[in-house]
Order: sequence, then structure tokens, then C-alpha cells
Amino acid sequence: MKRTVEAGKPVVVSMGNVAASGGYYISANATRIFAEPATITGSIGVVSVAFNFADTLAKLGIHTDGVRLSESGGTLDPFEPFRERDLDLVREQVQAMYQRFVAAVARGRKMEPAAVEAIGSGRVWTGREAVGNGLVDALGDTRPDSIKAIDAALGPYAREVLGFIEMGVGPLYYCPYTPAGE
Repeated sequence: MKRTVEAGKPVVVSMGNVAASGGYYISANATRIFAEPATITGSIGVVSVAFNFADTLAKLGIHTDGVRLSESGGTLDPFEPFRERDLDLVREQVQAMYQRFVAAVARGRKMEPAAVEAIGSGRVWTGREAVGNGLVDALGDTRPDSIKAIDAALGPYAREVLGFIEMGVGPLYYCPYTPAGE
């Protein structure tokens, strides 16, 4: 996306229900970004998860042993208690990824990094809010005017109401995330 925009070609992103985390990271460099009023937009944040089973295994009387060729060899080994240096390394990596994300959004949206940080930190925004804070250029959708009126009245709940309206009559089965054709 970044290279396409840098080559002078316009790139327009129309975000559907959700463009969060990686979806927004990719979108941030677009020439123009459109969202629906209730589109979940953002989060500018990074999450890291590391599982550790050392205490559980110890309670079960199970012990492990390993061979390491260097001090970093056992970094985040799920079968041994995490060392503080391992956790510090993960914190540094997450912070570096977050700063890269902030820089990408700042560059793509033509904002100062401090302004991106002020709306970042993992928070999510509706499409309406994202227009106000600069993450999205404009609201736009392809629904009929009658549905737009429902959207204006109900805000983030409009998509759910729209799902019920589109069902028509008959047995109740509602799953808004079912892929088309299923």
C-alpha cells in the first residue's frame, strides 16, 4: 500500500465492520479512508502473549530439563519460570513494534506522532469518532437512505437492527458474522 501511494497512485480504503489493529495498520497509508458510522477503527496498539506452564507442571510433579547454548537460549521457555530479563526483552520488542505502528499512522495520516499517541494506546473508535480524531477521512456506505436513518438514530446498534430487518419473517436465526453463502 505504502509503495503504491508513494508511486503517486491513489489508494482508497473503505472499511467495513472492523479495521482494527493490523487492518488499520495497513489502511493508515491510504490516500483516503472511509468508514461506516459504527466501524470499529483502531486500535493503535500491540499485544504480546506468552504462555507459561512452569507452576502448573510443578504442581503436577512434572519437571523438565533442557540444554542451552547461550543465556538467551531459554527465553520465554513455557516450561520454566520466566526470567526478568526475558520479560524486559519482550517489553522492549512490544514497545518497538508500537512505536513503528505510531510512526506508520503518523506518516500515513499526516499527523504528529504525539497526536497519534494521544489517540492510540490500544483504544478503539467508532467510524464517527475516527473521523473526528483524524484516523478516517469521511463516513460513507452504500446502504439505502431508510437504513441510514436507522443508523443515525441508533448509532453503533444500527448494524444489529439492520440484521433483524433483513431477516424478514420466519424462524429466528441471527448470526451477523456468517460468511456469504452459508
